[in-house]
Amino acid sequence: MNVSEYYQKGRYDVSRPAAKRELSGFYRKRLKTIVDALQGYSFATVLDAGCGDGEIGRLLQEHMNVRVWGVDISKKGVALARQKGLLAKVEDMSKKIPFADGMFDLVLSSATIEHVP
Repeated sequence: MNVSEYYQKGRYDVSRPAAKRELSGFYRKRLKTIVDALQGYSFATVLDAGCGDGEIGRLLQEHMNVRVWGVDISKKGVALARQKGLLAKVEDMSKKIPFADGMFDLVLSSATIEHVP
């Protein structure tokens, strides 16, 4: 597999209304799981490792009043994440990512591991 082209074609095509609804439901359920797991913790800065299109990060910013950075291998995903307000970068997480130690109060990775070769 050519890692630099991973998820560049078609991954974020949700032009069909049914696909949009399905994805929206997935994100809402995932957000609830994350919010429930984080009850009682306080944090202001979050790294979404494998942010994809940035929807989870957008929802976290909206519902938890945090600032979210994201990294993903997909150029298209990162472009969409930036449109949603994430400070996102194209990065290969199998290598060192360009953030200082201790920069984030929370690092999360949701629906990512199944895509790692």
